[in-house]
Amino acid sequence: MMTRGVRNNNPGNMEPLPHDIWRGQVGDDGRFLIFETPEHGIRAMAKDIMTKFLGRSRHVSRPQTTVSQIIMLWAPPMENDTKAYIDLVCERMEVGEDEELDLFDDRVQLARMIGAMVEMENGFVYEDDVLMDGVEAAFTI
Repeated sequence: MMTRGVRNNNPGNMEPLPHDIWRGQVGDDGRFLIFETPEHGIRAMAKDIMTKFLGRSRHVSRPQTTVSQIIMLWAPPMENDTKAYIDLVCERMEVGEDEELDLFDDRVQLARMIGAMVEMENGFVYEDDVLMDGVEAAFTI
C-alpha cells in the first residue's frame, strides 16, 4: 500500500500554509498538500529547504546548514523520532550530523538529502532522475 506522501506526490509531507502556493499544487487532503507530480513535490521540498533553512528568506536570521539543524526543524521531536531521522539522512548522504553543507552549490547533495528525507517519511525511494528533476526545477522555475 502506498503511503500518504507518495499518493499525494508530496514525499516531504508538507502542510499547507496560507501564504504558500506551490507550482504543481492541486489541493490538500485535509492535512497535507497534494501535488500534480512527484517532481513538483520534490521541487517544493527543495524550495522550502532553501528558503526556510538555508537563508534565502528575509525571515531566516541564521542559516541552518547542517543535517542536524535542518532535520530538527523539518521533523521536530514532538512528532517524529528526530534522532533516527538525522541518522538515516547522514548515513545516506555520507556526512556527519554537524558537518557544514553547501546545498546551494551542490545540487547532488541536496537531491541526496531530499531522497533520504523521502525514504524516512515514506519508506520509499524515488529514482535518482526523479529526485534530480525536482531539485533542478527548484533552481530554474
